[in-house]
Amino acid sequence: MLKNLTIIALLISFTVHAQWTQTNGIAGGYFTSLISSGQNLIAATGNGHLFRYNGTDWSPLPGNLRATSFNMSGNAIVGLEYEDMIVSTDNGITWTLRTIPENLSYQAVVEDEGIYTLTTSADSVFRTVNLGESWQHFPVAPAYTDNGQPRTILMFMDIYKRGNTFFAHVMTDDPVNMLLLLESPDSGMSWQVSFRPPAGDLINRIITDGTTSLVSTSRSVYRRTGLNSWVEANGGLPSSSGNGIVTKLRIVDGSIYAFYSDDDSSLFRFNNTANLWEVISTPSYAMDATVYQGEVTIATTGMITKRSNGSWTNLTEGLIATTSLPIALNENTVFTQHGGTTYRTVNSGSTWDPVISQTGRFQFNGEEVLTVSAQGLMRSTDLGNTWMMMNSGIPASYIPKASDVAASGSTLYAGFNGTRRRDHLPAVWEQGGIYRSTDNGASWSALNSGLVHEGGVPAPVLNIHSSAERVLIRTIEGTYVLNGNSWMRINSSLPANTYFNNVIMRADSIILGSNHGLMVSVNNGTTWRILQNGLPSSGFNLYYFHYFRYMEQLYAFDYLEGGLYRLADTTWMVAEFSVPGEMSVAGFSSAGNTLYAGMIDRGIWKYTKAQTTVGESVQLPGVFRLEQNHPNPFNPVTVIRYSLPVAGTVELSVYNTLGEKVASLVNTEMPAGEHSFRFDAGRLNSGIYFYTLSFAGKSRTGKMVLMK
Repeated sequence: MLKNLTIIALLISFTVHAQWTQTNGIAGGYFTSLISSGQNLIAATGNGHLFRYNGTDWSPLPGNLRATSFNMSGNAIVGLEYEDMIVSTDNGITWTLRTIPENLSYQAVVEDEGIYTLTTSADSVFRTVNLGESWQHFPVAPAYTDNGQPRTILMFMDIYKRGNTFFAHVMTDDPVNMLLLLESPDSGMSWQVSFRPPAGDLINRIITDGTTSLVSTSRSVYRRTGLNSWVEANGGLPSSSGNGIVTKLRIVDGSIYAFYSDDDSSLFRFNNTANLWEVISTPSYAMDATVYQGEVTIATTGMITKRSNGSWTNLTEGLIATTSLPIALNENTVFTQHGGTTYRTVNSGSTWDPVISQTGRFQFNGEEVLTVSAQGLMRSTDLGNTWMMMNSGIPASYIPKASDVAASGSTLYAGFNGTRRRDHLPAVWEQGGIYRSTDNGASWSALNSGLVHEGGVPAPVLNIHSSAERVLIRTIEGTYVLNGNSWMRINSSLPANTYFNNVIMRADSIILGSNHGLMVSVNNGTTWRILQNGLPSSGFNLYYFHYFRYMEQLYAFDYLEGGLYRLADTTWMVAEFSVPGEMSVAGFSSAGNTLYAGMIDRGIWKYTKAQTTVGESVQLPGVFRLEQNHPNPFNPVTVIRYSLPVAGTVELSVYNTLGEKVASLVNTEMPAGEHSFRFDAGRLNSGIYFYTLSFAGKSRTGKMVLMK
């Protein structure tokens, strides 16, 4: 045994140097609208975020500018999103934010001579002739005559105006013809019936270019041939069973285009002379179209692409406008899922490669990757390059219903979710419950004791959360924790009216992000401690906080207001860093010193906190844990971190391979939370050593290597 050993144990605060940087993935985006003006192309995503293309590069527009559709009014670009309207008169370089009266839920009609829109009450029309600087009530007649009978317009469903042609889709007081398309020859001062949809058919879209007028319904497309005269114009469109309808009609370069929900790879252009639709194949699902640099250019669910000489050119190869959640295995290896495909980086986001498609979420078992698919349970030992199925012992009908798979120590747990819908009745449970494997997926057996059953089927499982010591499952019926070889329902132990959307499993602690704040249980869900002191919200707003771990600290991000908070002991404090400005966060994942964030329509970003001296960790309540020392191997200084769930006496000692204690680092009362120590082993010989943490009858041991 070594004697007269001097141990220096210090808690030293640390400084950080950090910034957010965008990784190179995932390229593309989900684009729903676009417009061209001058040499610029403006694109909107499904979330309303905007990007500008100058013919060479894409750049994001400020986050406060939002639009889900575009039109031209004279030389001005008009973007619309609910009650907001943005206007640019310099080809999309600068924008002015306007407000539309009454918070509309209807699409405004943009004309060269003005912009028309329905109010929320759907009983009146407003118009602006100065691009939204001011709005005036636009009078329209509230009645019409049909076959000599006076009728009342109860509600305007939609309006469409082009030149002198003014259409209105209305709900009337006529019990036989309740939904009609009316036409006005005098800008809404009087109305006449233009189109009566067949029984059971509903009007969907209206468009006119001044010469050709079309109306789409839930079953067909009709062309106007004269006053009150319409004929079907379906030639060239895909056949529809009634579920697929025209989602948009758009005038582009003098032609009417249809976007059709039954076909995910085609655009349809109306040939007025032939009275049929011409099919234009597209690389992905077309959402909108414009003319850019003299060529038809479309927004799709994956890219912006321009058609030239019959072929398509992707204009968004350098644009990252996707939304996906990072799943970090370590600082360099991160997975994410977008558009049904899982991507992987092994170089901290410098490059992203597709590894597999159509799977469930990824979970890790050490360096192994676990997931589920329609083929069942899957495992990869090479970061997703190859996959092994592990369905032995799973009933055949259960295999395609696998919903999640997770590891707890050396044991795997798989959940299943299969239900059959019934009209106006609760769904029938057909597959559900948990299967367990103690041989790394080579065989499985059911583990459903304690779960609620219906018709002999255990509750279908939504997801599984696990640590080395705890397993929690969420089913469509309730939340359970594993208690020995049976499941214990914990809903009754939660505070009344608890809703949670965030689960963190750490050692023997279960941590929930809920509408009450952060909830922590260290006794397998029997009792809970609520931590909300310092958070700016209360009540249901706390449900919109997302909690995550980063460098052994707990953080809370406010999705509604954008604030970031760090837990210090039992109080939340404003964090020492924030998320990038003018962006919305989808979720976080961390490994080591790197925090990854999935941004809505801006790809995956990363933040690295570089520790320049030994760090003091912030309290993480409810966890008894001993971390691997770092660095390891070391010479001669290393840092040992540990955490305590509550205050108490703790002992931290170092032993050699003979079991002899060579150093007693700590033997005193310590507060709850995270602690770290700088261990100087300058007087020890090179070799393998063990460090043991003892607290409240429990112990944890780690191995370290001193190399001089």
